[in-house]
Amino acid sequence: MNASKSTSKPIAIAFLFAYIIVRMGLDASFWQTLSEYYSYAFETVFVAAAALIYRKSFRWFSPLSLGDYLGTLIAICSGFFIFKAAGQFHLTVPFDFTSKELLFLLLFFGPVLEESIFRMALWEPCKVLLGSDRGVIAATTLLFAAGHGLAFWTVPDAYKTFVLYQTFYVVLLGIAVGMRRSQSRSVLSPTLIHLGFNFGFWLGTLVSLGTRTQT
Repeated sequence: MNASKSTSKPIAIAFLFAYIIVRMGLDASFWQTLSEYYSYAFETVFVAAAALIYRKSFRWFSPLSLGDYLGTLIAICSGFFIFKAAGQFHLTVPFDFTSKELLFLLLFFGPVLEESIFRMALWEPCKVLLGSDRGVIAATTLLFAAGHGLAFWTVPDAYKTFVLYQTFYVVLLGIAVGMRRSQSRSVLSPTLIHLGFNFGFWLGTLVSLGTRTQT
C-alpha cells in the first residue's frame, strides 16, 4: 500500500509538470508559433496517457441525475448572461461566430477536451497529491483559469480586457464544474455543464445579432 502511494506521487507530479511546463509554460514561445492543432494533438495524447494510468480511479460516464439537468440549464443561462454582460461593459469579443470551425470548437470539441484535461487528466494527479476534493477543485480551477489567461500575453491590445473578463468567469465556471465532478465522480457531468455554458454564450450572440438586424 505504502509502496503504491510512493510510486503514484512521482507519476502525479510528472503529469502536472508535463502540462504546466510543457503546455502552459511554453505557450507563447512554442505552441503559439505553430498551428493550434499541434497543441490540441499534445492535449489529446496527454488525456489518453492519463486515462490509461488512472483508468481505475475515475469514470467517464455516470447515470444523469436531476443535478445534471439543473446544472446544465443554469449553465446555459449563465453563459447567455456572461455574453450580454460583456456587451454592457463594451468589451470586444474576439471570436468569429460565423466560422463553422469555431462553432465546432466552442460547442463540442473544446468543452469535451478541456473537461477531459482539467476534470480527469489533471484532477487525478491533484487528488493523489492533495487528497481532499476542496483542494483539488481549487487547484484545477486555478489551472483552468490560468490556461485561459495565457492569451493575455499574445492577443492584440483590443482584446486584453476581454481576456481578463474571461479569466474571471472561467474561475466561476471552474468551481461549478469542479463541484459537479466531485459530486458525480464522472467526467460526463462537468462536461455537460461546460457544453451548456458555451451554448448559452453562443445563444447570446444569436440574440444580439437578431436585435441588430431588427434595428
